[in-house]
Amino acid sequence: MAEPEDILLEGAHHATIFAQRLWRRHAGVPEPATLRLVDVRARLELFVQAAFGLAVSVGAADPPALPSWFARLGRRIPAHLIERRTLGVADGTRLRLPRALPDADGEGLTAYRLMAAGLAVRIARGAHAHIPDEALPRDLYLAREAAAADAYLAAALPGLAPALAA
Repeated sequence: MAEPEDILLEGAHHATIFAQRLWRRHAGVPEPATLRLVDVRARLELFVQAAFGLAVSVGAADPPALPSWFARLGRRIPAHLIERRTLGVADGTRLRLPRALPDADGEGLTAYRLMAAGLAVRIARGAHAHIPDEALPRDLYLAREAAAADAYLAAALPGLAPALAA
């Protein structure tokens, strides 16, 4: 069941997408090939339910915040070199995936499936409950958990193996 905040945010997102498409159509700008999460959300929820037996909701993840001006100045990173790529997150009951992915050659749905499957494996294994607080043990734990999840996915869902290898 969707949260009220999710419904409001999704409505605002739909309105924004509509306005962008209207502007692009009026200006004659071609629309980039992207796959939006709202278009495949139900399919991803059914996929996770069928493959892992988990009834989780799929929602949009917020992009990471830009570093402050002082942080960029201290690290001497120009603003145009900062990448704001949204990653998937799982909290045990919900999957948060990027709002849109590039869909060149129809690879957007495969990328969404791979993200959802990886996060669902981590939920099924209970990984979110055992994350250490300290930085080094947390990073080592997450790297080991990612390797274990990838190995499980390669064995359990062989159709995702080429995407996993890529």
